Amino acid sequence: MNVSTAEDTRKYWQKGWKIGSPRWLRFQSKENPAGVTTDYWNSEWKRILGVWFRSIMDQGFDGVILQGLDAHKIYERIITIN
Repeated sequence: MNVSTAEDTRKYWQKGWKIGSPRWLRFQSKENPAGVTTDYWNSEWKRILGVWFRSIMDQGFDGVILQGLDAHKIYERIITIN
């Protein structure tokens, strides 16, 4: 479960979504051609992740493996911190 990349192959993906719409879909993932890097701190994206997580757990799994936890490095390169 990637917490920082939305993928257009997942059930949560909605028609009409594209980079910038919704605004937390930021830019094409370099690692995943089906992925768009998200503002992972956005509350709407976190809600989607929560629903996705619950649907996985409802299938009887004991947990998930989280990917994308190092996405902060992407933002550290593109956003200047003073």
